[in-house]
Amino acid sequence: MIATHIAHFYPSRVSQLVTLASSPKFSEGEQWRGIKKDVLSAFMAQLSNDFELTIERFMALQAMGSPSARQDIKLLKQAVLSRPMPCPNALMLGLEWLDNLDYRPQLSQLSMPVHRWYGRLDGLVPVRIVKQLDAQMSTHQSHIFAQSSHAPFITETDEFVTRVIGLRV
Repeated sequence: MIATHIAHFYPSRVSQLVTLASSPKFSEGEQWRGIKKDVLSAFMAQLSNDFELTIERFMALQAMGSPSARQDIKLLKQAVLSRPMPCPNALMLGLEWLDNLDYRPQLSQLSMPVHRWYGRLDGLVPVRIVKQLDAQMSTHQSHIFAQSSHAPFITETDEFVTRVIGLRV
C-alpha cells in the first residue's frame, strides 16, 4: 500500500511498481473479499495483550500453507528476531491502516507498468483477488508463485530473483 501511495503521488520517481503478496484493500467491505473485520480486530487485541506471542504467530502466518513452511518460518524468525523489536504502537497503526485504507482507485490510475505478484497458498492475501483485480486493471501484469504462501521471496527464491532481474529497465 505504501509503494502504491508513492507511485500514485510521486509518479516521476517510480518507473514501475511491483507489489508482492499485497492487496490494495486488506479488509473486507465495499465489494471486496478481504480479511474479515473480526479477524483483524482479534489480531489487534492480541497485539495489545501479548506483543511477542502475536509477532510469533504473525511470522507463522507468513508461511502457512507453503510446502516448506517450517524452513520458511525459521528463516523469517532469524531475519526478524535478529533486529530490535518493532514499536507496538507502530504495528497497531499499521493494522489500523490495513483495516481502513483502500488503494484500489489509486492502483487503477497508475500510468507506469504495474506487476502484482502473489503466493497461491497465501492465507493473508488470498489468490482469489487476482481475477478481480485483473478484470479491473487489464494493463497490469499479475503472477502467482505456485508453491508460495505470503513470502515467495523465501519459498521460491530463484524464481523470485529471476522475475526481479527480468524487470530491469
